[in-house]
Amino acid sequence: RDLTDAPKRQIADERSRVSEEGWGRRLVDLQEKDGNWGGGAYSPKWISTMYTLLLIRHLGIDPGSDRMRKATAKVRDIVVLGGRDRPFFEYATEVCMTGMALALSSYFLEDVRTQPQPDYLLERQREDGGWNCHVASVRSSFHTTISVLEGLLEYEKAVGGRENMIRVLSQVDDYKEEWPLDGEWFMDRGDEVSAPNPDELVLTWAYN
Repeated sequence: RDLTDAPKRQIADERSRVSEEGWGRRLVDLQEKDGNWGGGAYSPKWISTMYTLLLIRHLGIDPGSDRMRKATAKVRDIVVLGGRDRPFFEYATEVCMTGMALALSSYFLEDVRTQPQPDYLLERQREDGGWNCHVASVRSSFHTTISVLEGLLEYEKAVGGRENMIRVLSQVDDYKEEWPLDGEWFMDRGDEVSAPNPDELVLTWAYN
């Protein structure tokens, strides 16, 4: 159903149904007692907590719904990522995963003003304006860059302001003659062209 030009009230009504009907309800119900989905925080890929929450977010669920609040609280209070004492929503190590964690925390948590990820990500922006989870690569990758940008945008929606994106785009502007959107698209390792035409990249989490 196309809600592009729908009134805000209608959009809110539709979003409120996601946690109560169809795939949204089914996915929320699949959360395990330890707060995870699929048996782990990041692995197995595509069905773990990280990727299930990304899918739930993409479905447009209302993060303030009772069912989603309860699910989020379990993740916040129990689930760890990248270490026994590191809360899932505060993860800040591998850049691509950090972007995902920021997007999810900004979408699902009530207050994200003290999240560690924005500064962590901005400090790791490369000279060409992007990011790459493979630190040895000489280029940024669009997969990691999109992940980071989605996280920063979601964060700014949550806290207000445009400071982070202005800083990001100023770096892009300094490097605009070589910005990858005007040339070839590279996979995460930066040594193989992924698609000659970025319009071909249409699948969620399949940018490569």
